[in-house]
Amino acid sequence: MDELRRSSRNRPLRSRSSRSETPPARARAASRASRGGQGGGGKSGIWRFFNWKWLVLVLMTSGLLIIGGCSALKAYASTVNWDDMKNQDTASTLYDQKGQEVMKLGEADKEYVTYEQMTKVNPDLPKAFVKVEDVRFYKHHGVDWFGLGRAVVKNIITLRKGEGGGTITMQVARNIILKNREKTYSRKLKEMATAMAIEDQFNKNRILEAYLNNIYFGNGIKGVAMAAKVYFGKDITKVKLEPEEIALLAGLPKAPEGYNPIYHADKALKRRNIVLMKMAEDENLPPIIQPSEVDKYKQKPLGVNTAKFKEYKKKTKQYDAYKEYVIRELKERYDISETELATENYKIYTGLNPKAQEAVEKAVKDDRLYQGHKELDAGATMVNPKNGLIEAIAGGRFYKPTFRIRSIDPHQPGSSIKPITVYAPAIDLNDDINEYAMIPDEPVSYGGWTPENYEKKYYGLVPMRDVVAESMNAATVWILDKKVGLEKALKYGRKAGLSLKERDKGWSPLALGGLTDGVTTVEMAQAYSALNNNGVMNEAHAVEKVLSADGEVVEPEKEVKKNVRVYSKKAAWYTTRMLLSVVSGEGVTHGNTGKFAKLDNGQPVAGKTGTTQNGKDAWFVGYTPKHVLAVTIFNPPKGEQVELTGGKYPAKMFKAIMEDTMESNNERITAFEPPPGVPEPTPPFQLMAVSVSAQYDQASHAVHLSWNAQNDPRAKYRVERSEDQVNWQPLGEVQGGSFTDTSIQVPQAGGDGGLIGGPTTTPQPKTYFYRVVAIDTKTNQELPSNVATVQVTPDQPQTPPPDQGNPQGNPQGNDQGNQQGNPQGNDQGQGPGGFLGGPDGQDGTNAGGPGGTDQGTTGGTDQGGADQGNDTGTDQGGQGGNGGNGGNDGRNGGDGGFIG
Repeated sequence: MDELRRSSRNRPLRSRSSRSETPPARARAASRASRGGQGGGGKSGIWRFFNWKWLVLVLMTSGLLIIGGCSALKAYASTVNWDDMKNQDTASTLYDQKGQEVMKLGEADKEYVTYEQMTKVNPDLPKAFVKVEDVRFYKHHGVDWFGLGRAVVKNIITLRKGEGGGTITMQVARNIILKNREKTYSRKLKEMATAMAIEDQFNKNRILEAYLNNIYFGNGIKGVAMAAKVYFGKDITKVKLEPEEIALLAGLPKAPEGYNPIYHADKALKRRNIVLMKMAEDENLPPIIQPSEVDKYKQKPLGVNTAKFKEYKKKTKQYDAYKEYVIRELKERYDISETELATENYKIYTGLNPKAQEAVEKAVKDDRLYQGHKELDAGATMVNPKNGLIEAIAGGRFYKPTFRIRSIDPHQPGSSIKPITVYAPAIDLNDDINEYAMIPDEPVSYGGWTPENYEKKYYGLVPMRDVVAESMNAATVWILDKKVGLEKALKYGRKAGLSLKERDKGWSPLALGGLTDGVTTVEMAQAYSALNNNGVMNEAHAVEKVLSADGEVVEPEKEVKKNVRVYSKKAAWYTTRMLLSVVSGEGVTHGNTGKFAKLDNGQPVAGKTGTTQNGKDAWFVGYTPKHVLAVTIFNPPKGEQVELTGGKYPAKMFKAIMEDTMESNNERITAFEPPPGVPEPTPPFQLMAVSVSAQYDQASHAVHLSWNAQNDPRAKYRVERSEDQVNWQPLGEVQGGSFTDTSIQVPQAGGDGGLIGGPTTTPQPKTYFYRVVAIDTKTNQELPSNVATVQVTPDQPQTPPPDQGNPQGNPQGNDQGNQQGNPQGNDQGQGPGGFLGGPDGQDGTNAGGPGGTDQGTTGGTDQGGADQGNDTGTDQGGQGGNGGNGGNDGRNGGDGGFIG
């Protein structure tokens, strides 16, 4: 029977007449009025105006007005159609989000039987209903004036409207008028007039037949024949009912939900026993059973055939789960009972998206999405983020009418709670938090508890986008601790509509979703709708508007919360950007857990996975610009336990539902757009240590440094140099990524080569060390770079090629040796060149022939060494010799002294 428990199992009893009861607010006001002015002795307050004469006057006046009004209205109801009598359409109508009629609420299965068929086997059945519902039925003509007067007096005395004085005929009349749906303030008078017209046209048996075939017995059952078949498995045209069974049926119309024999057997038993006593009474009608038999029948069990009831309820219809949710909400928000829905002809306007509901029902029953596991179950809720209206809701994989709606069962949300209580609040409360913020993902203990990541490893310093996409637990707890705080996180969660307890104010519950009682898919879809609606939440609800049979708007007793600002526009948009990466993987380096929720049609999806301890429950909550959908797949309390993950099971179901919904509704692909006035996020400044490289340029005697500088004016760099890596000398500060050091010392040749050109000392290279210190100009934070090493080497002498004389000696030695070699070659060639031979050698050379000697001078003197002078002079002289004596003179002139 656990499967058959309804959400309304603890509802208070509500009788037929309670429809006319004063609302609680007015009742309280009346109670206050009745107490006001008390004091002293005797009558006080308004009671001092009441006496028996006043009551008689009121009753007479009321009676005359009613009789006169009914007479005037009798023409209105002079003709009543028998078809309207037989088929009383009193069920309420449910409309979808486009205003199209979808189904009837309270429309019940029934089997019509005639009065003769009914009484042939069960003659006591109609009698019992008359005794309980209208004991003067056979004495009045549609209106029980005595009963009406008694009700008026009682209502005046109690200052509230508690009794209506209705009759069986008036109930039939009322249903006919409701079918007309005419808007009028005088409907009660029309009921009375129509009842009298019915009495004029039809006998009592026909009236009872119409009544007993249309009365509501709860559980979607209409008519006494169907009630007997469902509750007892008996056909009243063939099988005689026992007195205790008749008593149970006759007692149900007063409050079909409160006395429901399936869900409230104890209350049904008490009501049945009261009816048994009435059946034994001898007032107005003969007794049906003897007083001496009452106790015997009271000892009988209810006799309800639960197996037959289950069989009856197995018949499912389209949208059953949504219908059940609407019935539940109407009771909670409007205090409209199932009985009233079956008998009051309301118009219920809802947020139902028929195609989405079909997609949800199809997906949760698709065995493939459970990957071969037969006991897994699911819940899902789709919400319109702009108004909070529920578009679709899943009853569950094994759902049947009267079963629990799995979508409103609480489950631990796991990491799917993170955007609601941590990520969006952190952005809302801190200017330096966005997808680029660097977050440490490392082991940290919080009161003895150290959060671990699902992969059993830590990622170090990572961008927040990666924290969200990979669902890093340690980093998330760090954000909660450093950027939000437990108290504020709890407030954000509650403001978004999550049912969080005070005991949930802890690191694990608020960061990782280990809550006391859990949350429903309705709550999670509602909370995420704030992220999809620029930070504004509208409470999730199915019913948009209710109209009475008269066309009047029925005001709810409990209003839904609308336009609740949960997050700033910036926080909602920045969080959405990161949740898009959870599905697409764009911009992340450590993986994305929601990749299986990615739609094949190209529609962008933002969302978050959730997995609880040991994989018992798994979630995916995501959204497109038009829809928010929360999906949970979970293990049963007992039986096979599958280790679930949000990224594999519910993410795939999310994809199936969303793609089916979009295709069936012919929805176009729409992109997420940032709210007006909200800039795209920029990376918050994070000082970074640079990597420096250095290179020595021998030609310019300078060291060139380069590094990867940050493109932010907030960062500057100090260049430092050292010769021992201990003592560092600052060279300068720059904001770019390069620097040239021209203050280095280049090693020089050391020592003397000897009197006659001995060997010189070879200079050693010099080593310099460089580093670049990054500086945050706002906080003065400093981060040193790596150390770059440079060796400065001494300059190397340049040696000319050995064949340098040939190209110059030949051309001019031949031409000019003959002409000028003789005249001056001997004289100058013999002149001493001095001790070192430099200047005199040059003079002698210059005096030689223009061709050979000049070239020798150039070679010998410019190169500055004996070898160069001799080589050139010899080569020139040789060439000059071909022209005459001047060749010898020219060669001698080339010797530039003792060393040349």
